[in-house]
Amino acid sequence: MFSRRGFIQSIMLGAASVALSPQLLGSIANAVANGEALGPNGAEDTFVEGMVISRTGADIQFRGPAGEVTALNIAGANIWRGKDGIQMDAINKGDYLYARAVFINGQLVATNLWVNIVNVSGVLSEGDSKMFILEHGRLRYSVMVGPDAEYFRGLEKLASPPKLVSGDIVQVIGLWEGNNRITATRVFSA
Repeated sequence: MFSRRGFIQSIMLGAASVALSPQLLGSIANAVANGEALGPNGAEDTFVEGMVISRTGADIQFRGPAGEVTALNIAGANIWRGKDGIQMDAINKGDYLYARAVFINGQLVATNLWVNIVNVSGVLSEGDSKMFILEHGRLRYSVMVGPDAEYFRGLEKLASPPKLVSGDIVQVIGLWEGNNRITATRVFSA
């Protein structure tokens, strides 16, 4: 677990090719931009991440990056899994989560939860604006663009999908489907 400040610093300084990108995700970006440092009852936000090892109702146990096991209550949390408003039953053992949470009466309670979200950038090697192969070094990702995906040139939102061709630099934010497959919800091109 780490503080809001530590979370933002880790994102800004992180160099991972597959990572959460709060400056590009609507709900996280809005919260940070609006200075929402406090959660319910004036509690300070904390951000946690890890692999789900069990879920019973609204209670999740997950293993963090350092191997620690943490309990998290997700009742009432806004859940993103490819889109906002997903029900908690869609969270399974083995899913990877990022959560914005607060401590209430000694219990960690999620306010926002992002499940299997990824941010990958690379070179488009084949395909078009709806389905393409994205290469990042030796890694290859098969990207299918979701039906409600948003397209951006830089940070400017586009009204229609741009023409993407082999060699274009592309960044996608979306849902990790496993086996190097991603369903993109946002596509950024240079």
